[in-house]
Amino acid sequence: MGLAPPALGDEDPTTVPTPTAGSVWFGPSLDWSQDLPANYTERLGRTPSLYTQLVDYPLTERSGIFLEQFAEQAATQGAGAVLTLEPTVPLAQLGPDDAEELGRRLAELHEAHESFFLVRFAPEMNGSWNEWGQQPDAFVDAFREVATAVRDATDHAQMVWSPVYCAGYPYGAAFGDVAPGELRTLSELDTDGDGIVDERDDPYGPYWPGRDVVDWVGLTLYHFGDDQGRLDNQLEVDAGGDTAAEDLGSAGFATDVVPGSGGGREEVGRALRLRREHGTGVVLRTFRRGRAAAVPVGDRRTVTAARGGCRAHR
Repeated sequence: MGLAPPALGDEDPTTVPTPTAGSVWFGPSLDWSQDLPANYTERLGRTPSLYTQLVDYPLTERSGIFLEQFAEQAATQGAGAVLTLEPTVPLAQLGPDDAEELGRRLAELHEAHESFFLVRFAPEMNGSWNEWGQQPDAFVDAFREVATAVRDATDHAQMVWSPVYCAGYPYGAAFGDVAPGELRTLSELDTDGDGIVDERDDPYGPYWPGRDVVDWVGLTLYHFGDDQGRLDNQLEVDAGGDTAAEDLGSAGFATDVVPGSGGGREEVGRALRLRREHGTGVVLRTFRRGRAAAVPVGDRRTVTAARGGCRAHR
């Protein structure tokens, strides 16, 4: 498996590089307080192509420093920077000045380090556990604002739209659930117009910001380990297991599903059909304590960015 950084010389220097046919991209999410790319590369024996990092948005002095250090460290190996922006204020309070500042900083970092970025803005926006979750109209407005500013500022950053997979949507009493309130509007989420929000409503469509502002399509999938407070982490096919209602420690996703019988696989397939509907590629971000994947719009290649590993293939 090839783990070398992208061959930038083979790419248009005015764009973000993408994996070539038959090649593989790999990259970790490091604990930057204890690890550095050089140390990781020495242990692995290969050079990653991507690194990932969470950064608070709007940028503050502190998060701006994190962003600069992250870009610099990734660039030491010619690697891409997968930048996840997590809003720290309500979406409606984000403004064009915040987006323009982000774009300016990304442009400066490219000039200084030849960095390139995949920008994941407010991911898992259809989940109930984030402060920015399940607010489609506000999310779409904020995403478009960020995308416009980033594109105006630099050709070396692209936008990633990354919901979470819909098994269990709208997730009910999910782990870390944000209590429903005035930020969530029934009319935005009730896509079938029956007066309630349930599994029959579209878990993706209301959050789609438009093909003109999305470069990569994303999807997050979770697997929770035995120490995540779940009563029924693994299904016994013969004996069954606790139902979602009994499993009060559940993270809100559909449980008690036999692999191969539909369930999670069906929901993943439902998300992947977005590629056909919008003519896009797909980004898969899978987690067994953290994994991710990404494919540029209009491309069928897949890049998997994992905590501990990230790979891309056709």
